[in-house]
Amino acid sequence: EYTAGQYVREYYQLYNRPLPTRGNIQFLGGGQTHKKQIVSLYLKGYLVPTICQRTNHSKDAVERYIRDFEAIRLLNNKFDDINTISLITRLSKSVVQQYIYLIPQDK
Repeated sequence: EYTAGQYVREYYQLYNRPLPTRGNIQFLGGGQTHKKQIVSLYLKGYLVPTICQRTNHSKDAVERYIRDFEAIRLLNNKFDDINTISLITRLSKSVVQQYIYLIPQDK
């Protein structure tokens, strides 16, 4: 008999991406932060002071989100493996995955 975790791992092994759950699609649940809102404003061209004001985050926090996002975006083009990206950036695999979801898909 399978556990939920085993299904999630098997899906990841088969499709090399996380199971699309409501939590990871809509960024719900523990560990979810303001990454989506901050990165979205950044991608729309807003400057750090405006992002700080709109999200009520410090300059250091906003700059860290942007720096981490750009690192993940760059590494995601070079490596298909979340483990490798996690090791290089020293960010957890779940945080790396959150940033990967925020990378705009070319149309």
